[in-house]
Amino acid sequence: MNIINVTPFDKLVSLINNLSNEKSKRILLSKAAEAYGNGRKDHIVGLTGVTYPTLIAGKTDSENDAVISNNRIRREGAGRKPTTETYPNIIEAIEKIIDGNTYGDPSKELHWVASTLSLRKISNILEKDYFITISYVKISQLLTDMGYSKQVNQKMEQVGIPSPDRNEQFEFIDHTAHEYLGNGEPVISVDTKKKENIGNFKNAGAEYRKMKNPRTVLDHDFPIPELGKVAPIASMSSITIPGLSILERTMTHLNLQ
Repeated sequence: MNIINVTPFDKLVSLINNLSNEKSKRILLSKAAEAYGNGRKDHIVGLTGVTYPTLIAGKTDSENDAVISNNRIRREGAGRKPTTETYPNIIEAIEKIIDGNTYGDPSKELHWVASTLSLRKISNILEKDYFITISYVKISQLLTDMGYSKQVNQKMEQVGIPSPDRNEQFEFIDHTAHEYLGNGEPVISVDTKKKENIGNFKNAGAEYRKMKNPRTVLDHDFPIPELGKVAPIASMSSITIPGLSILERTMTHLNLQ
């Protein structure tokens, strides 16, 4: 029986364990166990935390020249299986969950999920109804692979029948505006926005404030009868002077109480 002082080798074994990749670690630690002597695998296991099967696999790999020369780090079949292999029905389950909550042209590759259906909600439904437990991060990856993305609504549909002269009207406005600007005369553009409730209501956007001190607003958007509503009117004027361009924007409000 070969008995040696193992203390000088412990630091080297720790370095192998901490700095080597998976294949190198199991092979080198198995060889270290041989160098320590018979019956000292338990010392390697206690020092590094590797398992006995890992040391046995490392010994087998160390005697296989094909394994040593191969660039593959993990053994064939090792590692976590893909989610779609662990849960073969996961794609179909996600499709059923988001059915009715998606938008987009079916003939196109890109679709998007309604903002009300969060990734965590999908994860909860998968676990409750389909007994599939995966993280919301993985769900996001799967949705991307399935051709989905999360997007906000886009105002594209027009109320009523569009005017057949719509394009000609905008071309006339554009031509006239350029003509006036070319003569050095101002052009004013007026745009009426959607009516808004008057009061301390939540609105889109953000502002800089002290940390953990957001501006507080009313918890509901119910109109306040005594205040009524307002229609914001945005106007933009542009004056062009040789070598100088002035662009001014103002915002007024038309009370519609």
